[in-house]
Amino acid sequence: MSTCQLHIDQRYRIHDVGLKHYIDWPAGFPIRPFWRLYWNSRAGGQWESQGKTWQPDRHSLILIPPNVPVQRKLTRPLKHGYLHFSLGMPLDLCRDQVHMIRTLPDMPAVFGRILQEQCTQTSTFSITSLIGHALSQLPVDSWPVIPKDTRIVAMMSYMQANTHRLIPNSELARQCHLSEAGMIRRFTQLLGISPQAFFADLRLDEAARQLRQQQHQSIEQIADATGFYDRSHFSKRFTLRFGISPVEYRNAP
Repeated sequence: MSTCQLHIDQRYRIHDVGLKHYIDWPAGFPIRPFWRLYWNSRAGGQWESQGKTWQPDRHSLILIPPNVPVQRKLTRPLKHGYLHFSLGMPLDLCRDQVHMIRTLPDMPAVFGRILQEQCTQTSTFSITSLIGHALSQLPVDSWPVIPKDTRIVAMMSYMQANTHRLIPNSELARQCHLSEAGMIRRFTQLLGISPQAFFADLRLDEAARQLRQQQHQSIEQIADATGFYDRSHFSKRFTLRFGISPVEYRNAP
């Protein structure tokens, strides 16, 4: 796992990047709270989601938005490139479907350049180019739930910047200059979920990232760092969102 996190254009956040040779993939493949971009050196990998199957070759990329459930299978050895990233709110609210898109030329060189120059400005340019190339191929209706109300968008960004603590509705209402009742009504109308339920999901997503990246931190410490002050409650909420326990998620391939 990458030890650095690059921040690109104040939106992109890179969680992991690599190019490895695989002879098998473990059966488990949990939901992830970030975008996943995959490239295979040849046919032999298979992704399944919502009753559909994708079998890319070296001319295709697989792009999976955050929190989309996917199963994968490997039928023969291959080189596998991966890039995990977040765009930030509200752009992480993409339609929940897998996309198979065309690659950039010479993908081994692209990943090689990124890894060789990791955490440098040159690597940042290469990653930005790859992410931009992938996102530019998505259908125009891929973001149907982005709210048109800029006050709510600003409040979502405020939530994401404060996943380390609980935020009462009164504070959220002040951020978007609405009454508390008006804020709850407007948010729920636009997103189909209450502000506190949405914020809890953001904190669980941040906990999932920390479980993978902060291996030295205990589960209790990560729960506390994301506003969950009871491990039992945190574990129940986490399992409901991701389908596996925090311990299983941390140890998953």
